[in-house]
Amino acid sequence: MHHAIKTLFAISILLANCALGKSQPSSSQPIKFKTLPQEKIYLQLDKPSYVVGERIWFRAFLIDAMTHLENSQSSAIYVELINSVDTLIKRVKIPESEAFSGSLFLDETMPEGLYTIRAYTSWMQNAGVDYFFKKKVYIGNSITSQVTSSISYEVLDDKKALATIRFEQKGSPLSSKKIDYYLNVSGKNKREKTLTTNSQGEIQIEYNPKQIDISKPFIHVNYAENMSNYERNYILPANTDFDVQFFPEGGNLVTGVMNCISFKAIQKNGFSTEVSGIIYDSENKKVSEFKSTHLGMGKFCVETDSSKQLYALVKNKQGEEKRFDLPKAEITPSLSVNARKNKIFVAIRSTDSISSYTLLGHCRGDIFCNKTISAQKVVSFDPEELNSGINTFLLLNKTGEPISERLVFVKPRNLPEVELSFDSTVYDKREKVNCTLKITDKKGKPVEGSFALATTDGSDVQIDPTSENIINYLLLSSDLKGYIEKPNLYFDPNYLQADEALDMLMQTQGWKRFDTSKALKGETGNPPFYLEKGQSITGVCGAGLLNIKKGGVPVTILGPKIGFFQSTETNPNGRFTFDGFLFPDSTQFTITAKQKKGLLKDAVEIEVDKDSFPPIIEEQIKPDEGSKISAKQLEAANFKYVNENGMMNFNLKDVEVIAHADAEPKLVTDAQYIFSSEEYVLSGKKLESLYGQPFSAVVQALPGLNAWNENYRGRNFEQRMYADENGKDIDEPGPKFAWDESIYTYNEVQGLDVSSLLSVHLLKINNYNDSSDPLGQYLVVLNFKKGRSLYTKPTPINIITVMPLGYARNYEFYQPKYDVPSVKENPLPDWRSTLAWEPKLKTNKKGEVSFSFYTADRESNYNFVLEGITKEGKPCSYVKQYYLFKK
Repeated sequence: MHHAIKTLFAISILLANCALGKSQPSSSQPIKFKTLPQEKIYLQLDKPSYVVGERIWFRAFLIDAMTHLENSQSSAIYVELINSVDTLIKRVKIPESEAFSGSLFLDETMPEGLYTIRAYTSWMQNAGVDYFFKKKVYIGNSITSQVTSSISYEVLDDKKALATIRFEQKGSPLSSKKIDYYLNVSGKNKREKTLTTNSQGEIQIEYNPKQIDISKPFIHVNYAENMSNYERNYILPANTDFDVQFFPEGGNLVTGVMNCISFKAIQKNGFSTEVSGIIYDSENKKVSEFKSTHLGMGKFCVETDSSKQLYALVKNKQGEEKRFDLPKAEITPSLSVNARKNKIFVAIRSTDSISSYTLLGHCRGDIFCNKTISAQKVVSFDPEELNSGINTFLLLNKTGEPISERLVFVKPRNLPEVELSFDSTVYDKREKVNCTLKITDKKGKPVEGSFALATTDGSDVQIDPTSENIINYLLLSSDLKGYIEKPNLYFDPNYLQADEALDMLMQTQGWKRFDTSKALKGETGNPPFYLEKGQSITGVCGAGLLNIKKGGVPVTILGPKIGFFQSTETNPNGRFTFDGFLFPDSTQFTITAKQKKGLLKDAVEIEVDKDSFPPIIEEQIKPDEGSKISAKQLEAANFKYVNENGMMNFNLKDVEVIAHADAEPKLVTDAQYIFSSEEYVLSGKKLESLYGQPFSAVVQALPGLNAWNENYRGRNFEQRMYADENGKDIDEPGPKFAWDESIYTYNEVQGLDVSSLLSVHLLKINNYNDSSDPLGQYLVVLNFKKGRSLYTKPTPINIITVMPLGYARNYEFYQPKYDVPSVKENPLPDWRSTLAWEPKLKTNKKGEVSFSFYTADRESNYNFVLEGITKEGKPCSYVKQYYLFKK
């Protein structure tokens, strides 16, 4: 991501004392603790599930990772939508305008299924993609097909399992219909097959669970007929193979003492599995036994001897048994922590009672303890005096080297309290509701802060009261690397084992955001990603026949759409930079370079630095069970879409294969026998948004070709390239391209200028049966603007057109204004699922803020979900349901 003002900053913390009580051990030597500042993002969405044709409305809270204050330095965030098989669907760049808020439009061609929303800043990439914000959302599609499906699984024996997928259309079984599918259980796409649904609308797909060797096996199904087009990926249960890791408390298994060991069992897909087992020593003598108690985690205690290696025989739920060796016992001391009677006691587990060590404690990089400690002493802490969240205790030897570490979680306290009031007790349909929020602390004092609130129809949107919220995300999930399964459980007051389970998580998760060892050594490194403080376009110029990089070459940039013009000269390395301006997405710039003198003034080649984005890592997604969206929400969204946009129409009697722009279009009169009756047209603003991008971006924007890339070689992954006597490729796998009554391969059209296109038509070949090359059934017909063609003379090398990722357009959340009689009397029903979206609420000095919205036509319970951050950095979450109509 090069469009940033490169700014780098670091912090050093020097604390010599710890004021946690006079009776505690004396302070040791000052500790230098140096670390790069980090950022966190939390996204609040207007609801947990959506339907295509809607917008996902979001508010991002960008905060300092240490203090949790909204004072982070980045000027932009990136929000992405990723499908269940880890393919990027959308990406937007959001600037700060009072708050980081925006939306993602869900195209009507998107397949139904579970998606991931990911958010980050450029600076956050230094901490790694594991610390990006990620949230699962379910997206339904009732527009292109009116088809829904569900799946069930049955294990027949060790080597045979059955997936049954049931299809319905408008509530009735979709019987006697052909369903195309392929099964991916090994990382390579299997050949596409076809099954016909039975009278119950079902197909059954058999697979061998033992052959699954990837963490996210899936079935891809596709149904297309007339106006219906249904496509979906179903994630399958993973192989039952499992792994168990054992974690001695403090990191070391200490010889000669009683040790507490926590363990964690996970399946191949990264999710937990329940296990039980027995511990044996090297003489095969039973030492202890254990059983998981929470999401594959548990703990047990053993006394160890360095002469005997311990091992475990572990069984999972299926009765499969595996052997695992425990860590070897050592003489190295280890930290031990116990919490009882509202105190946290920290001690050293060791046979050495003489040596002294340094006990260092910090929370998110903020040091709260620096003490001298020995094995004979116990240090106690009052949780009330510690920061909420993950607190790290570190044991240092005389040379300052860390030898043991223990994480302890302190639950939040004194969180803000929220009161929501209305200007009336009951309301009619389409009536204005005036609301006031009052936020105070535990003592009733007003709280100032920044918040977002969503109001949704309870008949459409089901709010899970235990779902992830800003509190458990900021204090727990965001500070641990890796997947945290069901983080809300640890904060559930009704879960009696929450404290014990939370402590096991602290001992088994293993990775944390702040690397204390590196911080003690001052190893901040040279972060490869910089703080983004604005937008810029950078690149390099090579001059002359030898393309030599040289300074002093004049370079200009023109952005007609935003009325921007700027000139500069290259530096001694031939590089140029344009900055100090803002531009929205889809802004096209023309950059020109020309030498000051010489016969070859135009012999300047321009290379613009491309946007670079973080990789998409595999996200844990549990096996699918079917639609996670209510029929009412689907029906309401479909009705709203049709009334606003009209019925989608894919049918055309004839298919045009476009000739030269200055010639009359020629019709393939028998096209209906060659191609299916469906046609997708990419034109207008959607096509214009791709101007400046390579032609591959146009191909990937077409339905059915989203996952295609230049390296596609068919599902058999074989190189199937043939050439005629003139050396022309005649059987390149993948889609074909038509222009002027001729067919071309991608290699022959890949260099065309996207801005020369007027429209792109996608056709599907009838009766296509080459299962090794499923994308070969697509024909992409190119229609050029007047005077442009496939052979249009290329732009000179000293002139280049680019369209970098700019700021997303700021859409305003729409709600009808029923104070206008003509609007209130509109006969079309109001079935909004999101009634109000207020992403920029700020409380005043009284702790209050007001907003309003209009009720809709259904007399339902309304959900009110408020989240935010106070000026003191305390997270706030409020979820409540109200019935506002007359009973």
